[in-house]
Amino acid sequence: MLEDCFDAEVLTIRKIAQKANVSVGLINYHFESKGKLLLLATSQVIDRVAAKENLLLMDMSLPPKVRLRKFLLDMADIVVRHETFSKIILKQEILGDSILTPNHILGILKEIRPMDSDEALKWLSIVVVAPLQFIFLKEVGFKAYLDTDFVDVPNIIDKHLSLLDL
Repeated sequence: MLEDCFDAEVLTIRKIAQKANVSVGLINYHFESKGKLLLLATSQVIDRVAAKENLLLMDMSLPPKVRLRKFLLDMADIVVRHETFSKIILKQEILGDSILTPNHILGILKEIRPMDSDEALKWLSIVVVAPLQFIFLKEVGFKAYLDTDFVDVPNIIDKHLSLLDL
């Protein structure tokens, strides 16, 4: 349903309930809000797609920096391919109370920087992930800021990781 309308903002609880053949009250009771329902639904879609990319994090045959770069590129590809779903999740992660995505890279960061404290690695994981999330969420503004029609994701990720000495 979300893919059909291309914009989560135009979906209403009433439309969702009608499509699911349930009452509005039932949806509100179980999910509390449209935002929570959409976040759960989109998270499940993205989690299924991202599951194979998460396996990459465990591929010890690759150096940790290569795995980190590849993981970020794969996640960027998922965001682009599933833009509608991704924007819902990115908005929630940036504006909401939970921080989930940085947790995915903590293990790799620990391999890259084994002497750093857990707190330092958590901060670093946010510093790695948050700017990329912001760029994807604000792609139009980012293009305008750089005066370009094209966002070269691999180049952005490479520059970002280089600036962070990763």
